[in-house]
Amino acid sequence: MHRVAIYAREDPAAHARGRLDAQAAEVAAFVSRRHGWHVATYADVSLGTTLERPGLAQLVAYARAGWFDVVVVERRERVAPDPLARRLVRDQLGAVGVSVVVMRPPARARLGRIVAILALAELVEDQ
Repeated sequence: MHRVAIYAREDPAAHARGRLDAQAAEVAAFVSRRHGWHVATYADVSLGTTLERPGLAQLVAYARAGWFDVVVVERRERVAPDPLARRLVRDQLGAVGVSVVVMRPPARARLGRIVAILALAELVEDQ
């Protein structure tokens, strides 16, 4: 069983706190069904243009301390909208053995998984 941290981020629009809480609750339910023991939730209300966010900084610090081994996010853009910034965070977490699970991967990733499953099913039927 994995020790799992959740990271949630929402834009600072009206009612962001309510959406942030709903996002964290949805990810927590996903974690409890699939990934293990939820140990902490880290969250920020931010435009996400910078990686200097208190919740994200705390997440990385506790990852380095070994408090959890998996981080689950709703969508990859919750970490950062910029792919290079996301890579930086993933590299920092990966360096200490923490993996990132995306609850809702991009459509092309979901399509790729479906194609792989269908190809495997076809292979099994042929044997």
